[in-house]
Amino acid sequence: MCDHHPLFVVTFVASLALTLSPSPRASETPGKDQIDRLIKQLGSDSFAEREKASHELAVIGVPALQALRQAVQSTDAEVRKRAEELLPKIEMQAESMRVLAPKLVHLIYKDTPLSDAVADFCKKSGYSIQLHDPDGKLGERKITLDTGETTFWHAFALFCEKAGVSEASREDRIPAPQLLGAPGAQAVILRPGRGWAPGVPGQWLLKDGKAPQRPTDDRSAARIRVLSQSDLFGKAPEGEILLALEVSLEPKLQWQIFQSVHLKKAVDDRNQKLMQVVPQVEGAASEPLGLPRQLARGGSEPFLARPRVEWSGMGQVIPIQLKKGAKEAQALKELSGVLTAQLLTQPQPLMVADSLDQAVGKTFKGDGDGSIKILSVQAEKEQTTIRLMLEQPSYDKVVPLQPNVLAGMAPQGAAPLQGVKSAIHHGFMDSFNGLSIQDDKGNMLPLDVRQAGMRMNFVQQGNGVPKQILTCTLVGLHGKSRPAKVVYLGRKRVTVEIPFAFKDVPLP
Repeated sequence: MCDHHPLFVVTFVASLALTLSPSPRASETPGKDQIDRLIKQLGSDSFAEREKASHELAVIGVPALQALRQAVQSTDAEVRKRAEELLPKIEMQAESMRVLAPKLVHLIYKDTPLSDAVADFCKKSGYSIQLHDPDGKLGERKITLDTGETTFWHAFALFCEKAGVSEASREDRIPAPQLLGAPGAQAVILRPGRGWAPGVPGQWLLKDGKAPQRPTDDRSAARIRVLSQSDLFGKAPEGEILLALEVSLEPKLQWQIFQSVHLKKAVDDRNQKLMQVVPQVEGAASEPLGLPRQLARGGSEPFLARPRVEWSGMGQVIPIQLKKGAKEAQALKELSGVLTAQLLTQPQPLMVADSLDQAVGKTFKGDGDGSIKILSVQAEKEQTTIRLMLEQPSYDKVVPLQPNVLAGMAPQGAAPLQGVKSAIHHGFMDSFNGLSIQDDKGNMLPLDVRQAGMRMNFVQQGNGVPKQILTCTLVGLHGKSRPAKVVYLGRKRVTVEIPFAFKDVPLP
């Protein structure tokens, strides 16, 4: 972050399992014998012993996952029942650890021109970072830095601090013809209204000047900061404290739905333990894509409902309400909790029909629902025609990858062709179905829209699941790579728990 302060930084721990899971430290992690004993204790005649075993297994977390999966098959009804209760929670922990695993980078610069350092940072992270320098203040600036191997977000903070730059916020007015249209376009990103941010999703614009210091947790792929102002959500109700958490994701992830925030500990500088206030709103539900919902309490004064979030810069802003202590306080000595949200994972191949020359008549499935069946492959000297049947995975589980993938965000296992812009030229058979045709090296093969034929129609299967029949012809392949596989690219919808912990948080 560009706004770290030594008091605010949560120390990065090399093992993600330790940073994202409430499990004990590695040196304290129970062995198999202790976990097996606790599993057996779930069926104890003593209610207190059963409760204790459930609690200890929940604290152990992911290391107990395999034993709990076996315990749900137990002949002991109580063991089976308690294992079934624990399993979904711990599986979510494991999924959260996997999805939120941060990209690790190591930046080393010595009197390096800032523009060169930015280009190197982009290359090492795979993410798009650009300088906004309309006044030419950054042209001669140089940077010296050695981050050691650390998370992307922590490296980003150190980079900004040493370079004397900060993230462009939603309050900035940034001319950006290169981001919004054709070369030379005079489009300008104006000061946006509430709910909008400058720039393009997945890109960071850096401007001259250091940002204010904020409490920050940057251990994972989700950076969480406490903002100094929470006026996005109106005035705090009498006797309460209103804070705002800004959540920014690495570009490999995409935000979907905020579900809840649960505080585990809030202690102020008068040693008072503060309670979280969660407004109970009848019929309130999480809004997709962070759309705000505002309700009224006692007249026209707005108050925040649990599902409400806002945009700020490149992140979502989520409110937290606390009940004030009896004594007036200036700061929170400790603030920790867990934020639950639905995200889209990094783009990845979800179904692959490979060895096309031997694939006719075969059906290929991924690890979920959906399938690709190769109906025919006709290869000639300079063109290949592929006919296939596609059953889309359930949309509530998977979002097909759109062809306008940002630079640096190519899906795993696919290397887009250089200089290719059109969705069709990118090799996507249809802008909504997530399919691409690739060679044996994972390069997407382009389709020439002037010559290639692509037809699509739907058929209804006996099980009621609609399937697409697609016919695609690749032309001009003489002397070039040949199609080797059809790949379905997409993002999975996952619900994750994002832990956070701060010290010395100033109160508004």
